Amino acid sequence: IFPQLLFCAKNRSFTPPKCIYPIGMKTIDRRRDENIVLKITGDIDECSAKGLRADVDAIIESSARIRTLTLDMQGVTFVDSTGLGFVFGRYKKLKAIGAELLLKNVPKQVDKVFQTSGVYRIIPVVE
Repeated sequence: IFPQLLFCAKNRSFTPPKCIYPIGMKTIDRRRDENIVLKITGDIDECSAKGLRADVDAIIESSARIRTLTLDMQGVTFVDSTGLGFVFGRYKKLKAIGAELLLKNVPKQVDKVFQTSGVYRIIPVVE
C-alpha cells in the first residue's frame, strides 16, 4: 500500500493524501520590489502547491515594479506534476506582466524532474 494514497474499501473511494511535509517560503531579498528572491523549502506537491501559489501570487500582485522573481530552491526536497504546474504557472503570470522567473540552487532530485519536463528550455537558472 502506498502511504500517500489510502483506499476506503467501504465506500470504494480514495482518500486524498494528507500533507506530511509542510512547505516553507521566505522572502530573502526584495530590492525596491523589482528583483525579488524567495527561498522555498519542503515538497512542492498536491498538498502544498495551492497555498504556495496563493502566497507567491500575492507577492507578484503587490509588487507593481517587479522585473524578476527568483525561486531559490535549495531546500526543496520533492516536486511532482502539481509542482511543475506551480513553476510553469508563475512563469506565465510573470511573462504576462513583462517580468521574468529565474531558478536558483535547484537540488539534484528536483533537477532531474526539471530536465525531463523541459523546464530549463523556458526558465533560466542563475547562480
